Amino acid sequence: MFFWATFEQAGNALNLWADKTTNRYLTRSMPIPEIAPVLAEDPDVPAVTVDGREPWWRRIGTMFRIKPRPQANGTAPQTHTSWTDSLNPVPTTWFQSINALAIFVLAPVFAWLWVALDRRGKQPSIPAKMVWGLVLMAASMGIMIGAARVEDRPSQVALARLPRGLETDAQGRLGRRDAQGRLVLFHAGRLRYDREQGLLLLKGVLPDVERDRMVEATVPADFRRAVEELAQRSQRLDAGPGNHVAVQIGALPRGFDLRKAGNPGGRFEVGQGRLIAYRP
Repeated sequence: MFFWATFEQAGNALNLWADKTTNRYLTRSMPIPEIAPVLAEDPDVPAVTVDGREPWWRRIGTMFRIKPRPQANGTAPQTHTSWTDSLNPVPTTWFQSINALAIFVLAPVFAWLWVALDRRGKQPSIPAKMVWGLVLMAASMGIMIGAARVEDRPSQVALARLPRGLETDAQGRLGRRDAQGRLVLFHAGRLRYDREQGLLLLKGVLPDVERDRMVEATVPADFRRAVEELAQRSQRLDAGPGNHVAVQIGALPRGFDLRKAGNPGGRFEVGQGRLIAYRP
């Protein structure tokens, strides 16, 4: 029970930790993250193309197409011909193969070891092997405790006032109200706001999912409802008669730029006040 309780964390909690709070650059130093992403010019593609559903033979061909690495921080696009590009940063999905690779590499070694020990009458019993396995797994959790302490460093930034939609509890921890009116804390309560000093205080690394949750909380309610409606409609793009869906909105929230949303399939028509999602 204890083994599987820890082992099954590899595909969720530990992998998220590796993705959000781990330096995965191997052959060079990790660059300083940009406060705002570098914006590229809008691609010259039509927002509306009513061609019906893509032919099945073209959809099958996409299964064998290599996915290009994204362009980062204004640098040249990464290609699959340079193997060092894959090491900076190491893709988080690679860590899911470590367990299988270790079994493949170490199985012959331990098969030889058990036979050699058995010949000398020193092979440990099966319960003893299980105990040593639990000891080694407990030691690995000790390493994660040390990593968590290193990650849990304080940082702060000046903020004159909180945007609308964000609130604090009695301890100053930052959160938002859910549909039932309960205050849901951001970053497990490790993000606080000091109103007297005008400081936003953080312990640890703030992941992008928490950042996006905070931004979402400040969005006007009518715009949030329009985006939710657009998301529901966009799920039926392949089955619909066209390749785009749209919702009518008054205007974009102040300071909002779709190019920073990380979704190239979004577009806003200023003249008609429509928010469009399309499939290239």
